[in-house]
Amino acid sequence: MGHQRAIVLFVDLQEGLVNAAQTQSPANVRRGSRALAQFAKALELQAFASSIPAGPDGGPPLLREIRETLPDMVVAMRRTFGAFASVRDGREPTVKDPVLILAGVLTEAAVLRTALEALQSEWQVRVVLDACAGLSERTEAAAIRQIEANGGVATSIASLATEFVDDLSLPSGQEVLSILRGLLNG
Repeated sequence: MGHQRAIVLFVDLQEGLVNAAQTQSPANVRRGSRALAQFAKALELQAFASSIPAGPDGGPPLLREIRETLPDMVVAMRRTFGAFASVRDGREPTVKDPVLILAGVLTEAAVLRTALEALQSEWQVRVVLDACAGLSERTEAAAIRQIEANGGVATSIASLATEFVDDLSLPSGQEVLSILRGLLNG
């Protein structure tokens, strides 16, 4: 699959907000978020973040693990649950069948709404569960089922590697292998 077809979107992966999620520990969300940011960097994928303001001064900052890996990434503020419209304007790949690689909290709200918006706009959607978390196992599972019923794919960073990395001997392939080793080693 061509890398130019994909955009990575981090939704509400902000300091403090990850602590509210119950389906995955904050440490695991941070580890998955860092790995996804490294994956985007290794494959030179476009990456964006979207967050909701928590007050007049904006919201909590993006997770340190993402900021350190992708320091120049655009962060779009929004006022709705769905983040797709806030980042897609002027950034759509000019190819057929674009892919949105999506991660965030809460799976039942921002991730679900963003995925459905993208699917309605005829994008393919990959929800990276390594970097998602929800309120409860039951409600998160229901959100994932809804995404899948509409054509989205629940996936992992390891599975994304099999989809996006064609040659493990190339420097980008070696970087992705290193990212996967990091996930295995915690």
